[in-house]
Amino acid sequence: MGETAGPSLRIMASCVFRLAIRSITSLLPASDSLAIEIAPSHVLAQRLVGGEFPDLALLGDIALLENLSLPCEPARPVATDRLMVAARPEIGLTERNLLDRLLDERVRVMTCEAGRHATGDLALRLFDRAEALRPGAAGQLRRKSRQTLLARNGTAAILGPRRVMDVLGAGEADVVLATRSALRTLSAVATLVAPGPELEVRLDCGMALLSPDPVRRARAQRVADVVIAPEAQAVFVRHGFDAVWDCMPMDRHAGREAWGRADSAPVNKADVP
Repeated sequence: MGETAGPSLRIMASCVFRLAIRSITSLLPASDSLAIEIAPSHVLAQRLVGGEFPDLALLGDIALLENLSLPCEPARPVATDRLMVAARPEIGLTERNLLDRLLDERVRVMTCEAGRHATGDLALRLFDRAEALRPGAAGQLRRKSRQTLLARNGTAAILGPRRVMDVLGAGEADVVLATRSALRTLSAVATLVAPGPELEVRLDCGMALLSPDPVRRARAQRVADVVIAPEAQAVFVRHGFDAVWDCMPMDRHAGREAWGRADSAPVNKADVP
């Protein structure tokens, strides 16, 4: 990419990317100076609304970028997360009995607070989908689910395998609803179940170029190109996400060319370790 142009490029990234972003930025030349701020998606969205614009924003929910009416080009998808269910082994959870177990009053369900964490919002979407299968299910699930899956620092900002393992191991809950990126290493100590097609909910993650300065914007564009390139998409997959081109319907917007350069090829599953 050549020499560094001006001060460090400022990037805001959601907490869900805190691990993946380290590996992705290592794909950039050492001459590229980056200042990366990590915060919850809803906090970043509030800062953007307040007029605080970084050069590049990466949020765990693309809808936040799409709904903010920011002075930028349309948000670009970068990866997709999905809601998973982690359970204590004795619950005997399977895809087939998932809804039965969630509705069982003896099974304690925990997730994050809706409106403050994308995981909680996804859980409500799953509850709504359950309503279509069993009338009354949404209300019952909202009532019995504890939205207290807080991280160690007292907020729902940093949610990972260790926190979920502690909750299940200590018997605070029998079942935890969280994103796959947060549960990626739990398979050895808990039962992980992906909801079937009728209950599946996904979360598209997105990014937006926000710098008004043409030089800095060009630098941010190069970073964005790396983020959607096959090498970076493989990093997302290793951290529990789906590669964006493997899961985004081509009619979601205007097609791949609207989101990246023509030479940014889709990620082939065979290329992902």
